[in-house]
Amino acid sequence: MPSDLRSFGGGADAVVGDTVENAASSGLVAHEIIYLGNDWKKDVVPATAVGFRTGLFAGDVRSLRLGGVGEEEAWESVDAVVTGLGDVAGCLG
Repeated sequence: MPSDLRSFGGGADAVVGDTVENAASSGLVAHEIIYLGNDWKKDVVPATAVGFRTGLFAGDVRSLRLGGVGEEEAWESVDAVVTGLGDVAGCLG
């Protein structure tokens, strides 16, 4: 796992670390990947730290986790806010 991910905690670290390694072996660079998650602190922060584009899933208020930041800050810090499956296509490309 890349050393810059060790300080974040949460299950997303392993996923982000594995994705970085797999992407590199496939010839992809970080900015070509969009990482979608429902937890700002555990998904968006580590993905941003390695240079991924980010999307925050906000389609279900029961699962949305803002990690101590306000909605406005969370929305402004990601590349996309996804509220349903139909939004994903707009994140690509």
